[in-house]
Amino acid sequence: MDPFSQLILLISVVSFCTFQWLFHSVSPWASSRISPGFLKLTHKQKIEWNSRTVSTLHALLVGLFCLYILFFDEAVNQDPVWGDPTLVKINVSITTGYLISDLLLIFYYWRAIGDKFFVIHHLAALYAYYYVLGQGMLPYFANFRLLAEFSTPCVNQRWFFEVLGYSKASKPNMTNGVLMAAVFFLVRIKLIYMLDGLRVSTLSFLVELFL
Repeated sequence: MDPFSQLILLISVVSFCTFQWLFHSVSPWASSRISPGFLKLTHKQKIEWNSRTVSTLHALLVGLFCLYILFFDEAVNQDPVWGDPTLVKINVSITTGYLISDLLLIFYYWRAIGDKFFVIHHLAALYAYYYVLGQGMLPYFANFRLLAEFSTPCVNQRWFFEVLGYSKASKPNMTNGVLMAAVFFLVRIKLIYMLDGLRVSTLSFLVELFL
């Protein structure tokens, strides 16, 4: 195994351990001090709260990394298929550690946060990221896919407000709703149209490559 592959593996392992630590230790400790309502939640709600807190932290971390790659990584932006995937691999390895960590928590706390669709989602993502990490393929598209994580914090925040008893008509809830709609549109809908032309050219390249 070459040194860079060892680094990617190490980052994934550290990522896994870090997100486990955030779930079991940091989130309960910080949440009980930041939001007094956390202590009034049921055991199952606390498990989901901690899971969503970690999810939000992961989304912000990889999302900001994605923006940096999008604006400053010329190698990936100039060659979406085979451009130097170094930074994308690092970001994907962080996400890989998170996904494996979250899968473990889903199975362990199945009665509280178990969801077969999340399991399918995580496994499908890990399968796709295997080609990014193992083959270095399509780093530009992997980066764009991870940009969609920017909508996750707003979705989680809506759940936080709901479980804390905020009215749907409350100002914080409405503000979050507007922000969620705007971010969701930008990172999960508008990006589709931005990628259409690039997809066509990339597919043409792949057809020529393999035929």
